[in-house]
Amino acid sequence: MINLAMLGLGMSYLQHADAAQASEIGKVNTYKNADSLKTNQLLELTKNGKTTKEVGVDVKTETHSQASKSNDTNKRADSNQASRLLKKNQNRIVDPKTIKDGWSLKNTKVKNRALITPKKSHENQGTIKNTNFINSEIKVKPNDKTDLQDNVYVNKDNFKDYFNQNGSAKGNYNPITGEQKLTTGSWQSGNITFKGGIDLRHNFRIDGAINLGKETKVRNVFRVLKGIADGIGIVFYKGTRNQIGGSGGNLGIYGVTNAFGWKADTWHNVGRSFKFGNTTRRLQGEADDAFPDPYGAMVTTNKNGQGTIDKDSVRPLPKIIEDNKYHAIKMIYTARTKEFKVILSTPTGDVIFKKKFDYDAKDPVYYFTIASSTGVLPTKQFFKIDSMEYTSIQKAFIKYIDDNTGTNMRVRVLTGQGGKTMKYSTRADIQDYLKQGYQLVSDNFVTGTTFDTDDRTDQIYEVHFKHGIESDFEKRNVKETVHYRYDNGQLARPIYQNVLNFERKVETDQVTKQRNYKNWQAVDGTSFKRVVSPYIKGYTAIPKLIDEITNINENHKNIEKIVVYKANDEKAQVKYFDDTTGRKLSEQFLHGAYGSRDVYRTANTIQHYKQMGYELVSDDYPKNGANYSKDKLVRVYEIHLKHKIIEQSEKSTVKEVIHYLYDNGHLAKPVYESVLNFSRMVGIDQVTEKKYYGNWQATEGTSFKKVVSPKIEGYTALPKVVVAVNNINVNHANIEKIVVYKANDEKAQVKYFDDTTGRKLSEQFLHGAYGSRDVYRTANTIQHYKQMGYELVSDDYPKNGANYSQDKLVRVYEIHLKHKIIKQLEKSTVKEVIHYLYDNGQPAGPIYENELDFKRIIKFDQVTKQKRYGNWQAIDGTYFKKVDSPKIIGYTPTLEAIETINNIDGSHKDIEETVVYKINDEKAQVTYYDDTTRKKLSEKELNGAYRTRDSYRTVDAINQYKWAGYELVSDDYPQNGVFYDQDKLIKMYEVHLKHGEKMDFEQRAVKEVIYYQYDDGQLAEPTYKNKLSFRRIVKIDQVTGQKYYGVWQAVDGTNFRSVVSPIIEGYTPIPEIVRAINNINSYHQDVEKTVVYQANKQNEVVGGNSPKKFKQIKIILVRVIHPNRGVRINTEKSHTKKISLKPHHDRQKVESTHKTKFKLNTLIKSGDEIKKQNPVCQKRVIKKYQKLPQTGEKKSNKFVYFLLVPLLILSTIITILKRK
Repeated sequence: MINLAMLGLGMSYLQHADAAQASEIGKVNTYKNADSLKTNQLLELTKNGKTTKEVGVDVKTETHSQASKSNDTNKRADSNQASRLLKKNQNRIVDPKTIKDGWSLKNTKVKNRALITPKKSHENQGTIKNTNFINSEIKVKPNDKTDLQDNVYVNKDNFKDYFNQNGSAKGNYNPITGEQKLTTGSWQSGNITFKGGIDLRHNFRIDGAINLGKETKVRNVFRVLKGIADGIGIVFYKGTRNQIGGSGGNLGIYGVTNAFGWKADTWHNVGRSFKFGNTTRRLQGEADDAFPDPYGAMVTTNKNGQGTIDKDSVRPLPKIIEDNKYHAIKMIYTARTKEFKVILSTPTGDVIFKKKFDYDAKDPVYYFTIASSTGVLPTKQFFKIDSMEYTSIQKAFIKYIDDNTGTNMRVRVLTGQGGKTMKYSTRADIQDYLKQGYQLVSDNFVTGTTFDTDDRTDQIYEVHFKHGIESDFEKRNVKETVHYRYDNGQLARPIYQNVLNFERKVETDQVTKQRNYKNWQAVDGTSFKRVVSPYIKGYTAIPKLIDEITNINENHKNIEKIVVYKANDEKAQVKYFDDTTGRKLSEQFLHGAYGSRDVYRTANTIQHYKQMGYELVSDDYPKNGANYSKDKLVRVYEIHLKHKIIEQSEKSTVKEVIHYLYDNGHLAKPVYESVLNFSRMVGIDQVTEKKYYGNWQATEGTSFKKVVSPKIEGYTALPKVVVAVNNINVNHANIEKIVVYKANDEKAQVKYFDDTTGRKLSEQFLHGAYGSRDVYRTANTIQHYKQMGYELVSDDYPKNGANYSQDKLVRVYEIHLKHKIIKQLEKSTVKEVIHYLYDNGQPAGPIYENELDFKRIIKFDQVTKQKRYGNWQAIDGTYFKKVDSPKIIGYTPTLEAIETINNIDGSHKDIEETVVYKINDEKAQVTYYDDTTRKKLSEKELNGAYRTRDSYRTVDAINQYKWAGYELVSDDYPQNGVFYDQDKLIKMYEVHLKHGEKMDFEQRAVKEVIYYQYDDGQLAEPTYKNKLSFRRIVKIDQVTGQKYYGVWQAVDGTNFRSVVSPIIEGYTPIPEIVRAINNINSYHQDVEKTVVYQANKQNEVVGGNSPKKFKQIKIILVRVIHPNRGVRINTEKSHTKKISLKPHHDRQKVESTHKTKFKLNTLIKSGDEIKKQNPVCQKRVIKKYQKLPQTGEKKSNKFVYFLLVPLLILSTIITILKRK
C-alpha cells in the first residue's frame, strides 16, 4: 500500500467500478500545516454546485526527516511513482450512492485504483504535526476511457472465437467476407450466440450489415404462396449464455426471459400456432398484424418470456429492402443514458430505432443472440460483421453444494473487470451453513482471487458441504423357548430357553433431522443351535430334534416350540399277492399298542377274491390275529392266490370260388369251388374273463392249387389261369374269382401318302368282328385332298370295303397323291431416293431419284400356297452409283455423300436417305480482369448460330462486381451483343475492373490542461486549456475492406508553448513556468499539470525586537516518462525559500525576496544533453497579476509574460557562465 502523504503529496482519490452511475463530484479538503489541520475531514459530494452529502474521512499523517540524503533519493523515487499514480487516477469516478457514513478514504493500490474502505476507530485525537496535503478534486467523466475498462474488439477475423453457430447457421461463416448465413431454405432456424459478457455500465457498439433476402414463391396443393419470411432478431439477455427464443414469428426474441432487443420483421404473425416436426411454432408474444410489412421495432420480454413490441419504436421499412442485398446496420448502446439505438441503412435512407432499457444494476453482465428463421418460403437471410467494440466484464460463480443431495444450495454471482480482486469471502456463508448443521468438505475459492481476462468463460468455484451426523445405538433381542409335554398336556421335562441379542447404530442428520438407521449387528450370532429332545422310555418325542434356526435378524419374532411325548405304536402289515400275474393285489396296515393282539382276520378278504375268480394258494397270517409283542418291529404277513382257468374247442373254414362268364354276363361254364378246414383249443380266465387261444391246426393243408380256365372256340378267356394261393391260415378271407370270355376283334389300316414330299399325310385305323366287311370308303378323303390342291396318283383300297376274313391278320391299304403346280412371271423395281433438308425441316434442294428393273419365274404350289421363286434377272444392272451431297454456303450436311450401293437384286427394299443441313455454331468468350491484383476474376463462354446476335450483356456481371466494390475500367464487349458474322472464329472480349476506394479522414487531438489551485485545494485561477489537432487520410479498399492510412498531419503545430503561471498577490506559484513541450505527435498522451499557490509567510514581532521566524517547505516534484515518445525528462527542483515579510498596509503590492536553488537534469532521446549547472541566486519582484491568461486571448499582459520567460532563462545562463 502506498500512502501519498509519505511522499509529501497528500493527494487522495476516489474510485468506484460503476462508471455509468457516476454523476457527482467528490472533493477532499486537505491541509498544509498543523495549525489548521483537523483530525477528521469532510468529503463533499456536489452536484450542479450544490452539496448533496458530506462524509467523514480520516486524515493520514507522516513525520518527515530532511537530514538523510538516502531519504531524499527514496522520496524522489516515491515521487516519480506517485506522479504516475496521480496521472492515471485523475478524472476518476465517484458513485455517491455507494459511499456511506462512517467510511474513510484509503489509498490502497489495486491495479492503480484507490478504494473506499470502512473506517476504523482512532483513539488519538491530539495534535498532528509535519503533515503535507495538497487538495485534489475528483471530476466525473463517465464516457472517458480509463484503465478500468477492458475494451474488446471483434471483427471478421476473430468472429468465430466470440460466437457460437447453431441450427442452419452452423458451419456457414465466411471468414474472408465476414458473412454469416442464418437461413438458406424452407423450415430453417439459425442463430449465432455471443460467447462474451457485455458490461452494460459502459458503451458498446456493433457495426455490420444484414441481408433480409428476397421474395420467393412456393406452390402447394391449394395455392401459390409468395413472400419473404421471417426476418432477423437481435436479443440481449442476462443469466446464462447461448439463450435462444422461439422460431418463426418469435424471431429468437420471444421466449427469452427479461430480455430486450430489436427485430426486422418481414412477415405478419397473427398469433396462430402450427406444428413443424416435433416443435410447435407458437407465437410467444404480441402479434404484429397491425403493423406495416416489413417493419422494425424494439422488443422486450417479461419474466415468462412473453414478448411486447414497443409501439413508439415501430418504423416501417421500405419494401425495396427485400432485395437480397446487404444493408448496413449500427447497434449503439450509450451507458450514460441507457439508450439502445439501431441505425439501419435502406435504399431510401437511414431508419433509426431507439429505446431506453433499465438493466439489472446488481448483475450488469448481458449476452446476446442474432437469430433468423423461415417457414415454407425458402428465404436466404445473412448477417455480416464489420466490427464490434464493447467493455468486457468477468463473471464468477461461487456454488455452495450439498454433497449429500448433489444440489446447489446457493449460488453467489460476482462481476468485475479482468484482473480486479473479487471483493468476496466465503467465510460468512460457511458459518451460516455450519450453524444449520453442515460440515465443510472443501472450499476452492481463495479470498483475494482476481477475475480472469476471458469474458467468454465464467469462473466457477465450489464450496462443498456434507450433513453433520450425530450417532446413537438401539438394541433388540430374539428368544427361543421349547416346552416338553405328554400328549395329555402334562409337563414332561423343564422348559428350554435361549436368547440372541442385536444392536444397530442410528445416525441423525443435523440438517434434515432425519434419522438414518444402520444395519443391525448380531451380538451373539444369528443362529439358534439345534436342540435334541430328551429321551423318555416308552415314549416318542415329537419332534425328536429342534433343528438349527439360521438367518435370525432383529425383526424375527420370538420362537416358541412344543415337544409332545406319545406312547409307542406297534405296527403290522398284511399283503395279498396274485401269483398268476406276480403282482400285489392289496395290503392292510395294522397298528396297536405294544403287547396287544390285533382283531383283524384274513377270511373275509380271501372270500372276496374267490368270488372274483381266484383260488387260494397259501395264507401265513395267524388265525387269532397279529401279536404286537416286539417294540418297533413291523411284522409282514402274505396271502397268495391264483386265477381259475376253464378250457373248450373252436373250428373255422376258408373257401375258393371261380365264376366263368361271357362279356355280356351270361354263364359260360359251371362254378368251380374248393374248401380248407382248421381247429384250436380256447382257455377262459375266471378273474379277468380273458380268453387264451391255442394255435390253429390245418386239416387239409394250407394251399389252393392253380386252376386252368377251360377253352371256348372263338373266345378268349381272361384270365386264362387262376394261379395257386399258398400260406392260407384260419384268418384268410374266402377267395372269389371271375373268368370273362370275349369274342376276337379283327383290324385293318388305310394310309394316305404325299408323293411330292414323300411324307405320310394321314392314316385310318379300322376294326370289326371276324368275317364282317367294314363300311369305310376312301372317296371322301381323296376329294378332301383334291380340294387342298392335290392330284390322285393311286388307290388300292377295296371299293366295297375291307373284309375281316382272316383271324388276327391286319390288312394295310395305301392311297398316293401329289401337289398340283401353276407357273407365272414376276417383275420388280428398286428405287433410290435422297431428300435434302434444313434442320428446320424445310427443303434444301431437289429430291434425287434413281431406279433398277428385275424379272423372275414363280412356281405356285396349290397345296402349300408356297411360291417357288426363280433367280432374279437384272434388266438395268445391280448397283446404285455414289451421289455427292450438293454444297450450301453457311450450312454443313450431315452426310458429305451417299456411297455406292452394290449387290442390288429384285428383292431389295427401296432406298431412302435424308441429308440434313445444319447451320454452323459460332463461339465467343468474355473475360473479367482485376487490374488492381492483375488476376482474372472470371470468364463467360458464349455460343450462337451463324449470323445471329447473342443475348448476353456484361452489365449484370459488372453491376455485381460494382456491388462488391469494383469500378469499371474498360469494356470492349459490344453493347448490343456479339454478332456471329465470321464462320468458325472465336471472338475474344475483355472487361477490366479495379478496386474502388473510399476516402475518409481520421482526427485526433492532444490536450494540455493546467489547474491553478491554492494549497488548500481551492480554485486559484481558471483552468488553462489548449490542444493540438492532427488528422490523416484513410483510404478504404471497397473490395477487400482493407484500410490504408496516410501520415498524421499537424493542424495546429506540434508544440505546446511555455505557460507562465499567473501572479497572485501574497502567493508563490509552484512551478512558476509550465515549460514548453515540443515534438508532440498524434500518439502523445494528454498533458495535465497542476500549479499550486502557497501563501507567503510574514515575520512575527514579539516585544518589538523579536527574532524572525522562518518555515522551510520542501516540495518534491515529479518525473514523467512518456510511453510513446521515447523521451525522458528528469526534472528536479529543490526550492529552499527564506521569506521575510514586514508589516505593511498596502495590500496591492508585496515584495518578496527569496533565494531559489535550481538543479536541472534533462536527458533527450536524440542525445542532446544539458549539463548540470551550479546553483545561482536570483532576486525577483512579485507583482499582483489580475487574471490567468486564457487560450486565444489577445491582451498585452500575455506578451509581457511570454517576454518574461526567456529573460529569466537568459539571466540564469549568464550567471552560470560568469561563475565558470
